[in-house]
Amino acid sequence: MHLTSRLLGAGFVAALVSTPALADPGWRASLAGGITRSNSECRGATSCDKNGSGLRAAAGWIGPRSVGFEVVAHELGATRATGNVGGLPVSVESRVRSLGAGVAIDHREGDWSFHGRLGATRARATLESRAPGLSDTSSDTSTQPYVSIGLGYRFAPGFTAIVAWDSLNAKNRNADYTHDVTLLSFGVQAQF
Repeated sequence: MHLTSRLLGAGFVAALVSTPALADPGWRASLAGGITRSNSECRGATSCDKNGSGLRAAAGWIGPRSVGFEVVAHELGATRATGNVGGLPVSVESRVRSLGAGVAIDHREGDWSFHGRLGATRARATLESRAPGLSDTSSDTSTQPYVSIGLGYRFAPGFTAIVAWDSLNAKNRNADYTHDVTLLSFGVQAQF
């Protein structure tokens, strides 16, 4: 993972240790969508689009000290590259999907909240290559760490508008390919 992700993870641990009591523990669920960005190398490509759209869905429980657990799923869009190999046009698309679990912090100050998450996810990296008359797909699943931070504002009882930044990576060992992806998302969190 990037140095930024490691620093955020260290900050998350520090926040976890120093988190004060929370007045409203309970179950939470969130759904958010936004833009993704990958660090994919597009060596030899004539065009490369590293931006996409992604989704994040999570559900979990937060305890009386603002700390709990969550299950999270990511759909992290696609990176697309095109080029020529031996005079033939070639296109390559990589996608990442994940399902994981981890520790969550939901610290509230009035209507404002800070969200932090750190966990492990089973990330599936799929690489699909296409040329005239040819197509090849390679998928691999690996366990990887993920980190997420965000802010929220409670706009109605039990509902919080959220903005979050998620970072994770996925490896496709079959294609010798590592895919670091970030997601900047906007959504809603509900408390039960």
